[in-house]
Order: sequence, then structure tokens, then C-alpha cells
Amino acid sequence: MLFCGCMTSVCWLIGAVITSPSRWGFWVFGLCFSVGSLVPMVGVLPTAAARRGRPVRRLYGRLMCVQLVTGVLYPWAWVLVDGAHALPSDAAVLLYVILDSVSQAVYGVMLLSHAPTPAGWTEYNYSSSEGVEVERLNRPSDEGTVGEGGGGGGGGGK
Repeated sequence: MLFCGCMTSVCWLIGAVITSPSRWGFWVFGLCFSVGSLVPMVGVLPTAAARRGRPVRRLYGRLMCVQLVTGVLYPWAWVLVDGAHALPSDAAVLLYVILDSVSQAVYGVMLLSHAPTPAGWTEYNYSSSEGVEVERLNRPSDEGTVGEGGGGGGGGGK
């Protein structure tokens, strides 16, 4: 998937730089590589996510939808912007900013805000006078200890 994603970008970059009609060949090759990186998201990876439990499967389903929508829109943006030169440069930049924001920033926010926290993860408390103090999160035996001793966050480090 990583190779296909990189080759998609390389093909579309070369196609954007070339001014002859052969740029459409690079678009087709990039599209083939794009399909090669999107197909595993629909085929193999949902099964692997389902083995991890329902929360992981649901999170993967949401993330997959974001990637599939942007993965389908990127080739058509290339056609409008670089292939046919149908959009002015301001509109082209705006279109790519929107697609990049959705495919990367929205994806990251969704991942970080919906990801389940494993019980074994720790939080480091940097406001302690003795340096770094480790507090365990999500463990019933540690009730009342999170937040004691100068705060429960990573802010205000020395």
C-alpha cells in the first residue's frame, strides 16, 4: 500500500510537470496505483480490524470512509487542475487544501479522538518535585491516585 501510494504521487507529479498529451498516461498509471492502495482497505484490512473487536472495527470503518472518499476525489481534482487546466490557480490551491485537510487533518483528529485507550498505557507527570512520576490510567486499583501530587497532565514540564 505504501509503495502504491508513493507511486501514485510520483506519476501524478510527473504528469503535472509534462505539458504534452502524454501527461494523461501518467494520470492513468497513477490511477492504477491509487486503486492498488485503496483495494486492500476494502478487502483485507476490515477483516483484520474486525478481529480486534467492535470498537476497532467501527473506528476503522469511519477512517476507511474518509480515505475512500478522498481517494476517489483526488484523481478528479488532478483532471481539473493539472490535466485539463480548467481551474484557475487560486481555485486549484483551494481544492487541494480542502482535499489535503480532509484526508490528513480530519483523519488524524478522528483517529485520535475515537481511538480506545489501552489499560496498560501510562501518563507521565512532569510537575512532580522528584522528576518524572508514572501514574497508571484506567486501572480500578488506582482510584484516587490520578491527579494527585501536582496534577494529572503532561503540561508545565521542567
